[in-house]
Amino acid sequence: VVQKSSLEEYFLNFYMCINLGALVGGILVPFIAQHNVTIGYTFATFAMFCSVLCFISGTSRYVRLQPRRSLRSWFASEDQHSLQIISAEEQRLQTVETKNEQKSGLLAVVM
Repeated sequence: VVQKSSLEEYFLNFYMCINLGALVGGILVPFIAQHNVTIGYTFATFAMFCSVLCFISGTSRYVRLQPRRSLRSWFASEDQHSLQIISAEEQRLQTVETKNEQKSGLLAVVM
């Protein structure tokens, strides 16, 4: 429960920072660019560089789990699942076609 509340708080702060950055950047950069375009774009580039540094500085805190199965086996299971869906769909269509043929055969006999 503690981890869940920490996770919710983290994502709340994360999205709030993204939205605040978009708001400030959308106001500040055009204002600076009116006076000097080079400084305006340099400011935006510097802000992006700082955000990448912040991201990289937190790398040691990331939780890296070992994969439970290989990517190849995951795709293989997905393909098998897809084939099962396709075969089920083909069976359903075949049943519908058989019923339609039976109905058309009955109509031919009645006429």
